[in-house]
Amino acid sequence: MNLEDRLRKLLVEWSAQGLTREIDWVKSRLDKPGHKSSYDFSSNDYLGLAQDSSVRLAIERGLSEFGNGATSSRLIAGSHSVFKDLEYQLAEWKQKESALYLSSGYQTNISLLSTIAGPNDHILFDRLAHASLIDGIKLSGAKSRSFRHNDLNDLAKKLDKISQKKSSESLTFVVTEGIFSMDGDFGRLKEIAELKESFPFNLIVDEAHGIGVVGECGRGVSSQQGIDQEVDIMMGTCGKALGISGGFICGSKLLIKWLQQKCRGWVYSTAPPPFIVSGLLEAIDIVKGSKGDELRNRLRENISFANRAFFGSESKNKSLSPIIPYIIGDNLKVLQIQEKLKKDGYNVGAIRYPSVAKNTSRLRITINANHSHSSINNLAELLRSK
Repeated sequence: MNLEDRLRKLLVEWSAQGLTREIDWVKSRLDKPGHKSSYDFSSNDYLGLAQDSSVRLAIERGLSEFGNGATSSRLIAGSHSVFKDLEYQLAEWKQKESALYLSSGYQTNISLLSTIAGPNDHILFDRLAHASLIDGIKLSGAKSRSFRHNDLNDLAKKLDKISQKKSSESLTFVVTEGIFSMDGDFGRLKEIAELKESFPFNLIVDEAHGIGVVGECGRGVSSQQGIDQEVDIMMGTCGKALGISGGFICGSKLLIKWLQQKCRGWVYSTAPPPFIVSGLLEAIDIVKGSKGDELRNRLRENISFANRAFFGSESKNKSLSPIIPYIIGDNLKVLQIQEKLKKDGYNVGAIRYPSVAKNTSRLRITINANHSHSSINNLAELLRSK
């Protein structure tokens, strides 16, 4: 068997399970009245900043000032002054000493964990942690185990077991998320942080879906739960509520200094275009300010309305997450429903294994601040008719 034969066989088997993924080419997401993209319930643009005119103007100014690309890695000639401004703003916003900006959320997660942990260390991670976190854990070579999703008893038992046998030189890390990307539920960050009173560990939280959405000034779930200072390392993305792209790490000055020395995903990668960073600075200003509060209020109202429309009550999603899973179960059926919705002008993500457990395929409905109540109601009626 040659490579082509193997790949053909694998793709046939993958397709038979209803798992084939196809690229959905997007011509435009500009929000125009009556345009089908106005009914996008698949993106992570929770506050609508991907189309914000002031962010666009900031990008245009940055393009004029800095040109098309960074031209180099950050340690050679790619650290334009605007990166310094962004990392200062990120650290101040997240109430940490320092920050580092990277090209993507995936790059951020695999780079962090593979840099700070090693074979003598222990990592405990929530079983539903994002693939990028798990990949970073694998690359670290650390001794790792998952704990049952949001199960504090299971986590405590595993921490106790580690504490009884680890050496004085080894470190323990607990890795979880603010808002989980597939189920939309919130991490029990406050209760996990309280375990520090009994066990020594470093708490790492991925706030990808919480940034901009919840907490004071949109700082995330750790802020909402009042434990910003108990979280040792925070990660976030800039391609969701901030509406652009990239990822970041916030922590101590020593942490960021070490990452600048050894983080392969940052050291050996060309820096993102500086004009992108100009847009991010404007987006952060919006999210932290009164306009951000207004957008979050609209988002919360839309989430509450959507839960009533989809389920008849808010019982399915009391935490007011913008991610609403609509469980179907069967892979082929969820694809069929997705295609029917698309023909009616509604874009909704169809999520299947391995992104979620087998037999839990779902429509992953994401709500944003710019959705109208009528479009949410229409989607609910379409779902009931499928």
